[in-house]
Amino acid sequence: MRRACVFLIFSCALFLHIVDSEAGPACNPACTKELNPVCGRYVRPNGITQQCTFANPCLFRLHKCQMGEPWVSSPGACPQNTVDCERQIRG
Repeated sequence: MRRACVFLIFSCALFLHIVDSEAGPACNPACTKELNPVCGRYVRPNGITQQCTFANPCLFRLHKCQMGEPWVSSPGACPQNTVDCERQIRG
């Protein structure tokens, strides 16, 4: 009887974990190809600022969602992209 209770509790916990992970927000990859550049900036935990130009606000939001990092944007292209910007944008 005890084994059955432990198994039932474990099964319920596993089910709830799976349901919870599937219910999380998904990143919507549907973006237009409009050219309306935005400059995205992210200050890393080590204090270094990452700065990348995104073709439009939708692509910026998609990147922010996929990375799960607190990027901020401003209108227009960045004065200069950081060295690893291409790798950041492409993944």
